[in-house]
Amino acid sequence: MLQVRALDAATKKPTRQRRPANGATRKSDREVKQPRSFAWLNRLIILAGVGAVLVALVKAAVVLHEIPVERIVVTGKLERTQTAALQEMVQPALIGGFLSADLKRIQTQLESLPWVYEASVKRAWPSALEIHVLEQLPIARWGESSYLNHAGEVFHSTSANNPGSLPMLTGPEGSEQGLIETYQLLT
Repeated sequence: MLQVRALDAATKKPTRQRRPANGATRKSDREVKQPRSFAWLNRLIILAGVGAVLVALVKAAVVLHEIPVERIVVTGKLERTQTAALQEMVQPALIGGFLSADLKRIQTQLESLPWVYEASVKRAWPSALEIHVLEQLPIARWGESSYLNHAGEVFHSTSANNPGSLPMLTGPEGSEQGLIETYQLLT
Protein backbone atom coordinates (compact mmCIF):
# COMPACT_ATOMS: atom_id res chain seq x y z
CA MET A 1 0.00 0.00 0.00
CA LEU A 2 1.19 3.46 -0.82
CA GLN A 3 1.49 5.86 2.10
CA VAL A 4 1.54 9.54 1.66
CA ARG A 5 2.99 11.61 4.43
CA ALA A 6 2.83 15.29 4.79
CA LEU A 7 6.15 17.12 5.05
CA ASP A 8 6.77 20.07 7.29
CA ALA A 9 7.57 23.03 5.03
CA ALA A 10 10.33 24.46 7.26
CA THR A 11 12.25 21.29 8.17
CA LYS A 12 11.37 19.06 5.27
CA LYS A 13 10.81 16.27 7.75
CA PRO A 14 7.67 14.19 7.81
CA THR A 15 5.09 15.42 10.27
CA ARG A 16 3.73 13.13 12.90
CA GLN A 17 0.14 12.31 12.80
CA ARG A 18 -1.64 12.32 16.08
CA ARG A 19 -3.60 9.39 17.23
CA PRO A 20 -6.83 9.98 19.03
CA ALA A 21 -6.46 9.98 22.78
CA ASN A 22 -8.01 7.15 24.74
CA GLY A 23 -8.56 9.09 27.95
CA ALA A 24 -11.01 11.75 29.00
CA THR A 25 -11.43 14.19 26.21
CA ARG A 26 -13.78 16.97 25.46
CA LYS A 27 -16.25 16.31 22.70
CA SER A 28 -17.54 19.08 20.58
CA ASP A 29 -21.28 19.92 20.59
CA ARG A 30 -21.67 18.29 17.22
CA GLU A 31 -20.47 14.97 18.47
CA VAL A 32 -22.83 14.78 21.49
CA LYS A 33 -25.73 12.51 20.58
CA GLN A 34 -29.18 13.95 21.29
CA PRO A 35 -31.75 11.57 22.76
CA ARG A 36 -34.27 10.42 20.20
CA SER A 37 -37.56 12.31 20.29
CA PHE A 38 -40.75 10.25 20.32
CA ALA A 39 -43.13 13.25 20.28
CA TRP A 40 -44.53 12.05 16.96
CA LEU A 41 -45.46 8.74 18.58
CA ASN A 42 -47.30 10.54 21.41
CA ARG A 43 -49.21 12.60 18.87
CA LEU A 44 -50.08 9.49 16.89
CA ILE A 45 -51.42 7.73 20.02
CA ILE A 46 -53.52 10.77 20.98
CA LEU A 47 -54.88 11.07 17.45
CA ALA A 48 -55.82 7.37 17.42
CA GLY A 49 -57.57 7.75 20.80
CA VAL A 50 -59.58 10.77 19.65
CA GLY A 51 -60.53 8.90 16.48
CA ALA A 52 -61.74 5.90 18.47
CA VAL A 53 -63.87 8.12 20.74
CA LEU A 54 -65.43 9.86 17.72
CA VAL A 55 -66.29 6.53 16.08
CA ALA A 56 -67.89 5.33 19.33
CA LEU A 57 -69.95 8.54 19.60
CA VAL A 58 -71.23 8.23 16.04
CA LYS A 59 -72.21 4.60 16.60
CA ALA A 60 -74.00 5.52 19.86
CA ALA A 61 -75.93 8.31 18.12
CA VAL A 62 -77.07 5.93 15.38
CA VAL A 63 -78.20 3.35 17.94
CA LEU A 64 -80.06 5.96 20.01
CA HIS A 65 -81.91 7.31 16.97
CA GLU A 66 -83.08 3.82 16.06
CA ILE A 67 -84.69 3.04 19.44
CA PRO A 68 -88.37 2.36 18.66
CA VAL A 69 -91.24 3.77 20.70
CA GLU A 70 -92.61 0.76 22.56
CA ARG A 71 -95.42 2.41 24.54
CA ILE A 72 -97.77 5.34 24.05
CA VAL A 73 -99.35 6.46 27.33
CA VAL A 74 -102.44 8.68 27.04
CA THR A 75 -103.63 10.52 30.14
CA GLY A 76 -106.42 12.98 30.80
CA LYS A 77 -110.15 12.76 31.32
CA LEU A 78 -111.38 11.43 27.98
CA GLU A 79 -115.13 11.25 27.45
CA ARG A 80 -115.53 11.87 23.72
CA THR A 81 -112.07 10.98 22.41
CA GLN A 82 -110.92 7.39 22.17
CA THR A 83 -107.41 6.49 23.31
CA ALA A 84 -106.99 4.04 20.43
CA ALA A 85 -107.78 6.78 17.90
CA LEU A 86 -105.14 9.01 19.46
CA GLN A 87 -102.54 6.24 19.36
CA GLU A 88 -103.31 5.44 15.71
CA MET A 89 -102.97 9.12 14.78
CA VAL A 90 -99.57 9.34 16.48
CA GLN A 91 -98.14 6.10 15.06
CA PRO A 92 -97.01 7.42 11.61
CA ALA A 93 -94.97 10.19 13.25
CA LEU A 94 -92.94 7.59 15.18
CA ILE A 95 -91.40 5.79 12.21
CA GLY A 96 -87.99 7.43 12.70
CA GLY A 97 -87.65 6.19 16.28
CA PHE A 98 -87.78 7.50 19.83
CA LEU A 99 -85.45 10.49 19.40
CA SER A 100 -86.54 11.31 15.86
CA ALA A 101 -90.22 11.75 16.73
CA ASP A 102 -91.42 15.28 15.99
CA LEU A 103 -93.31 16.13 19.19
CA LYS A 104 -94.60 19.50 17.91
CA ARG A 105 -96.07 17.82 14.83
CA ILE A 106 -97.75 15.18 16.98
CA GLN A 107 -99.16 17.85 19.29
CA THR A 108 -100.52 19.83 16.32
CA GLN A 109 -102.14 16.70 14.87
CA LEU A 110 -103.81 15.86 18.17
CA GLU A 111 -105.08 19.39 18.68
CA SER A 112 -106.66 19.27 15.22
CA LEU A 113 -109.11 16.62 16.46
CA PRO A 114 -112.55 18.13 17.13
CA TRP A 115 -112.87 17.27 20.83
CA VAL A 116 -109.22 17.90 21.81
CA TYR A 117 -108.73 21.35 23.30
CA GLU A 118 -105.10 20.98 24.29
CA ALA A 119 -102.49 18.23 24.06
CA SER A 120 -98.99 17.91 25.44
CA VAL A 121 -96.50 15.32 24.21
CA LYS A 122 -93.20 14.33 25.81
CA ARG A 123 -90.69 11.52 25.72
CA ALA A 124 -90.36 9.14 28.67
CA TRP A 125 -87.02 7.33 28.75
CA PRO A 126 -86.23 4.74 27.51
CA SER A 127 -88.90 4.13 24.89
CA ALA A 128 -92.29 5.61 25.78
CA LEU A 129 -94.27 8.60 24.63
CA GLU A 130 -96.54 10.37 27.12
CA ILE A 131 -99.55 12.26 25.80
CA HIS A 132 -101.78 14.33 28.05
CA VAL A 133 -105.07 15.44 26.53
CA LEU A 134 -107.50 18.09 27.73
CA GLU A 135 -110.86 17.76 25.99
CA GLN A 136 -113.08 20.60 24.85
CA LEU A 137 -115.63 21.76 27.41
CA PRO A 138 -118.72 22.61 25.37
CA ILE A 139 -120.81 25.42 26.87
CA ALA A 140 -123.34 25.93 24.07
CA ARG A 141 -124.26 24.76 20.57
CA TRP A 142 -123.35 27.01 17.68
CA GLY A 143 -125.24 26.24 14.50
CA GLU A 144 -125.98 22.68 13.32
CA SER A 145 -122.75 20.85 14.19
CA SER A 146 -120.58 23.39 16.00
CA TYR A 147 -120.05 24.19 19.65
CA LEU A 148 -118.66 27.02 21.75
CA ASN A 149 -116.10 26.01 24.37
CA HIS A 150 -115.37 27.70 27.70
CA ALA A 151 -112.99 30.18 26.00
CA GLY A 152 -115.59 31.26 23.42
CA GLU A 153 -113.91 29.39 20.58
CA VAL A 154 -115.91 27.53 17.96
CA PHE A 155 -115.13 23.88 17.34
CA HIS A 156 -116.85 21.49 14.94
CA SER A 157 -117.89 17.92 15.58
CA THR A 158 -120.03 15.53 13.59
CA SER A 159 -119.63 12.53 15.88
CA ALA A 160 -122.63 10.71 17.30
CA ASN A 161 -121.70 11.42 20.92
CA ASN A 162 -122.45 15.15 20.74
CA PRO A 163 -124.23 16.59 23.76
CA GLY A 164 -127.70 17.65 22.59
CA SER A 165 -128.90 19.21 25.84
CA LEU A 166 -126.80 22.37 25.51
CA PRO A 167 -128.44 25.73 24.80
CA MET A 168 -128.28 27.12 21.24
CA LEU A 169 -126.49 30.45 20.76
CA THR A 170 -126.43 32.35 17.48
CA GLY A 171 -124.90 35.59 16.34
CA PRO A 172 -122.74 37.17 13.70
CA GLU A 173 -119.27 35.78 13.02
CA GLY A 174 -116.73 37.14 15.49
CA SER A 175 -119.28 37.62 18.30
CA GLU A 176 -118.69 34.20 19.87
CA GLN A 177 -116.44 35.48 22.69
CA GLY A 178 -118.92 38.15 23.80
CA LEU A 179 -121.88 35.79 23.61
CA ILE A 180 -120.23 33.12 25.73
CA GLU A 181 -119.18 35.71 28.35
CA THR A 182 -122.73 37.06 28.52
CA TYR A 183 -124.12 33.53 28.73
CA GLN A 184 -121.75 32.63 31.58
CA LEU A 185 -122.80 35.77 33.47
CA LEU A 186 -126.47 34.83 33.14
CA THR A 187 -126.03 31.25 34.35
